[in-house]
Amino acid sequence: MKALMSVRMLAVLAGVATAAPLPAPADGVRREMFQASGRPAVVGVISWPSGRGTGPSPMVVILPDALGPDWRADAYVARLGAAGLPVLEVDLQAVAEAAGPGASPPGLAATVAIIIRELSRDPRVIAGRIGVLGFGVGGRAALTAPPAPDGTDRIAARAMLYPGCIGLERDLLRYEVGVSAGSSPVLLMHGDRDAANPPPECAQAAAVLSQWGPVERVEIAGTGYAWDRPAFRSEGPTMMPRPDGAGRIRATPEPRLFEVSAMRVAHWFARALGTEGEATPVDDRVFGPAARAAEPGARR
Repeated sequence: MKALMSVRMLAVLAGVATAAPLPAPADGVRREMFQASGRPAVVGVISWPSGRGTGPSPMVVILPDALGPDWRADAYVARLGAAGLPVLEVDLQAVAEAAGPGASPPGLAATVAIIIRELSRDPRVIAGRIGVLGFGVGGRAALTAPPAPDGTDRIAARAMLYPGCIGLERDLLRYEVGVSAGSSPVLLMHGDRDAANPPPECAQAAAVLSQWGPVERVEIAGTGYAWDRPAFRSEGPTMMPRPDGAGRIRATPEPRLFEVSAMRVAHWFARALGTEGEATPVDDRVFGPAARAAEPGARR
């Protein structure tokens, strides 16, 4: 949905394919366009936070929902930047459009692996400290991204927001890839009124994931799918593709949660990736009485 894309992604999709930095805005963040070598459809924008040192740093990759990048990521980019984390936003929808009808969940997951490999070669990035934040189908792709050729998991931390818990365990077993290759921590956030992410299914998915590494599950009371997606102008609830491909689902913005969700994710990544910036801790009770659960077998 190109009309909802952020200024950063619009600049990329306008056809600028060089790695030259974009003009620095008033916030001091330096933005640079990204394109994977030999993969013209794999494009994005890197936001380097102000005050960043000269040495290599961890990084977070943001994977959008099925309709492509939108304003949803902006709060997360700002909070992650404040925590000292550069952010790469990529457009999986552009990859899917380039692939045509043949685009598939395994294909998108393989694209994630390509992005991680490309960043691992960048001397400004610490190869073993790259995290991935995915919204909806982006979270699903992050979870099932195949390991490196040597079998190692190059994703150091995964935060999945409403990835579609129905069938998630089945997909992990079907593709035989993803977190089974390593023990990177996982953050799973979802609402308790989300038909694509019912709490029992998300609890089961988290329990399965905890066999491989530490898992934190945050269940947000009274919210549904894509609570953190800002409405476009006067737009209210909208119908969005479900991350499991089973039709569409109602998404209702919850402005009270925009900032606190971004703070929660940024603080989690700061701990998982070991950054030195400012990451504000969030008491999970703001999300509801049963917001946080350490799944059975999870290593804390």
